[in-house]
Amino acid sequence: MKKTLFALCLLLCCGTAWTQQPKSAKPVITDESQAILKKMQQQLTALQSAKISFTLQSAKEGKNLGSIQGKLWVQGKAYKLSVPKQTIYCDGRTVWNYLPENREVSVSPYEESDEILSINPIQLISTYDKFYRSAFIKEVAEKGVVVQVIDLYPKQGQSFFKIRLVIRKDKLLPLRASVHEKDGTIDTYYFDQIVYNPSISGGFFTFDPAKHPGVDIIDLR
Repeated sequence: MKKTLFALCLLLCCGTAWTQQPKSAKPVITDESQAILKKMQQQLTALQSAKISFTLQSAKEGKNLGSIQGKLWVQGKAYKLSVPKQTIYCDGRTVWNYLPENREVSVSPYEESDEILSINPIQLISTYDKFYRSAFIKEVAEKGVVVQVIDLYPKQGQSFFKIRLVIRKDKLLPLRASVHEKDGTIDTYYFDQIVYNPSISGGFFTFDPAKHPGVDIIDLR
């Protein structure tokens, strides 16, 4: 699993390749993309919390590099990301990166960066304009549903050059997101299920050493 672990823009249900029926194609910065994202901001920031199940597929030069499934819980700046062989906890102040097979957890301070926001979709959408420029690309039909395609370009240098969001127009919710890396790798996140405002117990976003005896703690703070 890549260090960045872009459980990026994880938000809603599973999608497949869309039928190419473009309404428009405008690969420039437009107010239209900003208006769509602003409406999404209003909708998503109203959520208290969310639980998201997702599938990540990676490809490069047309070759499938594999796929994994995972779960993400978010509540404000706090999140918990669980994928095979790794769990990341964040309570909004501290981040714990737990590797069960290695019997170790690294502890680092929380920093509001575009990488961290990529893991937390609600925070990403809420503050996208701080870290990204947006461009409305096109509007197409996908299995009888109209979707809008928006690209996000990082304002500062990253290993990726854009994030492509596919948004269901009638509900203003992302169906999937693709991270286009500079080395040609494309990581696509399909959002299989979302539960709004699930019940989350206290301490859920904190790594508890007492529940993981024998784990080596590497404090990077």
